[in-house]
Amino acid sequence: MISSPILKMFVGHIVLVNYLLSICFIQIAASNNNESGKEEDDGLGLNVFKERVKREEETQGSTPLIIIIVILVLLSALLVGCSVLSCYFYNRYKSTKALLIMQVDELSKTRLINHSLEARISKMIKKDIAKDIAEMEKSEKMKRKATGEEDEVYKVKEDKNKEDKDTSRMAFI
Repeated sequence: MISSPILKMFVGHIVLVNYLLSICFIQIAASNNNESGKEEDDGLGLNVFKERVKREEETQGSTPLIIIIVILVLLSALLVGCSVLSCYFYNRYKSTKALLIMQVDELSKTRLINHSLEARISKMIKKDIAKDIAEMEKSEKMKRKATGEEDEVYKVKEDKNKEDKDTSRMAFI
């Protein structure tokens, strides 16, 4: 029903102030009732108040009006102060939460960027290593051909590979 936390706090403060005011007025009515034991009371002191108004007596009783006004002003100040503090802390909470969300987003973006950069760098390194190996093999072949040597090492390796294939075929049969 009530969605805003600030509105919930405000309604809660109003309920609290109404509760305290009702206690205050019940105490006033009870003190008026104790002074005049001759009137009947319905539990809230309303009958006593009505009868005194009819008789045009002083309805203020033992509690002066200034005390009631001071109590009302203090309760109102309490309500306003609590509402202001709750608004302040709620806004502070929301701004802190928004800041943390932005930091988390920035961190995740940074992680993604770092991951993609690492992947690119590793690919580049692998390509460079493969190029270097191919260039080294070419340069070795060129050196051998320049000196007139045959690629005996490679021929021996090819012969061994053929023999291994033949033996593996025989093992399979």
